[in-house]
Amino acid sequence: ARPDTGEGPKFGRGPEVGRGPDTGERPEFGPGPDVGRGPEIGDCPDTSRIEEPDEEGRDGTGARLGPASVLMLADARFPAGGHAHSGGLEGAVAAGTVADVGSLELFLRGRLSTAGVVAAGLAAAACAQATAGADGTGGGAWGWLDAEAEARTPSPAQREASRRQGRALLRAARAAWPSPELAALGRAPHHAVVLGVTAAAAGCSPAETAQIAAYLSVTGPASAAVR
Repeated sequence: ARPDTGEGPKFGRGPEVGRGPDTGERPEFGPGPDVGRGPEIGDCPDTSRIEEPDEEGRDGTGARLGPASVLMLADARFPAGGHAHSGGLEGAVAAGTVADVGSLELFLRGRLSTAGVVAAGLAAAACAQATAGADGTGGGAWGWLDAEAEARTPSPAQREASRRQGRALLRAARAAWPSPELAALGRAPHHAVVLGVTAAAAGCSPAETAQIAAYLSVTGPASAAVR
């Protein structure tokens, strides 16, 4: 064994390499590549406010609001109560008249050519009256049209259903499209009359209003058939 000297070995210092060169400043990388200017896109549109429709039922771009309103009023999700009424389909199923897709088609075609045509005519007439500025004060145009709807709906159950739907549509319409004509309607007018006045307030034409009424006359029973 080697003798224990009490201290470790001495290796000495490493070689003297000195300090690195002093350049005095950071390396110069120069400017980045010139990629040119971005495309000219002009001023951004002003979204700070929503354009209000003018007195002719047009928005800030000059486009009529009718087409969009047609889709909204014809949509079953619009809170007008149409989804809750089968249009007589429930009774037809109970009686065995409607039992499959073929008999359902016959039922819908028959309803379109009867109740659908009546509703379309009444709604278009109400829309034309409202567009002309009739307010129905003291009965007037709305009282006359409501009486016509009453006379053309012989079933008491259908008359009551029509007025219930009219009340539901009137509440939603007064909130969505406030107008003097809607305010002048009675407490429970028939659905076709309310639909016509509502369509006028929303910017629809009488022809568009007739299409909405005819469409609703078959989509309600069709949806009920699915359920």
